Amino acid sequence: MKKKWRELWSRRPRLGRGGRTVRNLLLTAALALMIWGQYGCPLPTAEMEFRRLERQYLLPRSEIVYQTGFWNIGNVEEIKSRDGTYLSVFQPFVAGTIKDQVYAATLYAPGKHIMNVVPLGKGPTPIPINSVIAWVPEPGKVWMSGCNLLFYQISGETTRTELDVDTVLLGGERFARYAQEGICLEEGLWLFSMKSPEGAYSQDWYAGASYALRLYGEGGELLLEREGVLPEPM
Repeated sequence: MKKKWRELWSRRPRLGRGGRTVRNLLLTAALALMIWGQYGCPLPTAEMEFRRLERQYLLPRSEIVYQTGFWNIGNVEEIKSRDGTYLSVFQPFVAGTIKDQVYAATLYAPGKHIMNVVPLGKGPTPIPINSVIAWVPEPGKVWMSGCNLLFYQISGETTRTELDVDTVLLGGERFARYAQEGICLEEGLWLFSMKSPEGAYSQDWYAGASYALRLYGEGGELLLEREGVLPEPM
């Protein structure tokens, strides 16, 4: 019986070089599809992931006003602000606007992204960002923050910004951060990173907090002071 099987096996059709190439390509494609599916079928760019989120949440297509330059799960990106500050971004984020709304998406992995939608008013508008960001406030010190705010529609004459945040925690304790300086990512868009109170979870502590934003010109003159309430992350 074994001899018969050996004879049959030796008489099987043999693939030529072209056939083996096609076979190997098909096996490689099948393996790539399995790996792609295991990671949740990520799309090639951050913008494409953002557009998929818009469709998922049935949101109208927005105009992208800012995005970090990479989309690669597990990698950290270094970005440079307009004043030369370098930031390490651990989760890419994309912000887009449409009419009276701003969308802000933090990209983790497909199925785990976070999309915030906030009203877009006249003048500076706060936008919660869930990404963990590291920056250097002074030489020799690194500040890691998962509580980040973008302020959109900042006047182009602004050279320095300050933000005060005042809120009451769930336990009834008052918590405030005063005169936090922002950094300009690009004209009209400034980033603020805030250190959370001890025991607070992510951005929950500042949902609904009151804020005061001050914008200064090149000569140190106060251009604008605006008060409001920070939106809750969705």
